[in-house]
Amino acid sequence: MRTLHTLLFIAVIALAVATGARAAEPAFNPGLWETTITMEMKGGPKGVHAMPPKTERHCIKTKSIDHVPKPGMDKSCKVDQKQKGANTMTWTMQCENQGRVSKGYGESTTDGDSGHGFFEMTMDGGPSGPMVMRTNFKSKRVGECS
Repeated sequence: MRTLHTLLFIAVIALAVATGARAAEPAFNPGLWETTITMEMKGGPKGVHAMPPKTERHCIKTKSIDHVPKPGMDKSCKVDQKQKGANTMTWTMQCENQGRVSKGYGESTTDGDSGHGFFEMTMDGGPSGPMVMRTNFKSKRVGECS
């Protein structure tokens, strides 16, 4: 799950940076950012319904990027930016792995020094049946990078 949290954090920050980079006025300030991620699951393995909150800090040095963000997943996943505004971006993701399809939808909002959003992924049935995973995040700029 640590790898999943890291991938989600990278996707969230990339989306925040991309939102600012493509808006008329950038809505993202580089620096040291702290992000708290919470995750809830429905379906899937019995007894697994939520993960404890995870907080990480990362230094983000760039104010803009030139591409649609990729969440660091393998080539079986495709991310499409659906809507972009000065402060908000929505996207979808679809992955295909060993004949199983997973589909997701996310939204990220930033005001330059803070952000929040969610990503919800629905995975086809496996041994435990279909599973829906919702990840919520809150980010804030906490200072300069050291």
